[in-house]
Amino acid sequence: MLEFKISILNPAKVNSIYHELKKKKVPITEVPKAKGILRNMQLGAVKLLKEIDYICKKNGLEYLIVRGSVLGAYRHQGFIPWDDDLDICLWRNDYEKLYKIFNKETRNKDLYIDFSGDSLGNLFLKVRHKKIPQIFIDIYPYDFYGDLSKKEKNELHKLRMMIRKRIIKHTEGISYKNKYKLIKFEILTNRIIQPDNENKKIIATGYDSQNQRYKKFNTDTCILDYDMIYPFRKMKFEDMEVNVPNKTEEYLTNFYGDFMQYPKKVVGHHTDITLIPEENKKALEEFINS
Repeated sequence: MLEFKISILNPAKVNSIYHELKKKKVPITEVPKAKGILRNMQLGAVKLLKEIDYICKKNGLEYLIVRGSVLGAYRHQGFIPWDDDLDICLWRNDYEKLYKIFNKETRNKDLYIDFSGDSLGNLFLKVRHKKIPQIFIDIYPYDFYGDLSKKEKNELHKLRMMIRKRIIKHTEGISYKNKYKLIKFEILTNRIIQPDNENKKIIATGYDSQNQRYKKFNTDTCILDYDMIYPFRKMKFEDMEVNVPNKTEEYLTNFYGDFMQYPKKVVGHHTDITLIPEENKKALEEFINS
């Protein structure tokens, strides 16, 4: 029985735990789940996802988990033990519908959805808890395109990144919501990046939330053949069954290479739990037990 307590998001301490596990040659699939406040944060995020799931199913909207969340589902049947991050993706039409209806239809009025962003210029939706800002779900859009050759995929990716860079430069200082309006106008009027929702052959990560600074966000991970994603597969994530990309193994290989091995470095994604106020910790416990 493994007794390592992965309960902090301090990078140095997480890495020391990781190196101990690796040194003992513990298979990565046998790394124990987090404990303490980190585990509570993970369970709080799952509770947020359950509310999104409820509203999506009620309104005929489809979502799937993406990126590291898929890795967690495939390798750990839930969260990566040292992670606090949960990402989902929707077709842009459903993405916009969820934004319009979530705050009206949520069964918990402490939950809300709004546009958010980061220092790299990415724009996306977040579902949050008013009393627990440390937990959230990041929500990204994807767009459909017609049939494209490998060369055309590369060209589309480069053009989308050029347009994205220009929009970021000219939208500094405006609200995330207004920034999205400008991005949507560009999508509807710029024929270069205009989606094709009738001839669905290619799925592209929304260029408004496509991080060009990371090498893994390239043509192979952002401009995907339709059958890479559809039809969705079902996979266990904690105590839920969620949608994941159809070709899960190929999807993960494109992002992470040999994804069944330990990464070179282990860090929690978002929150240093040593900075979380006691009132937030208490609210989180009440939320996950409600």
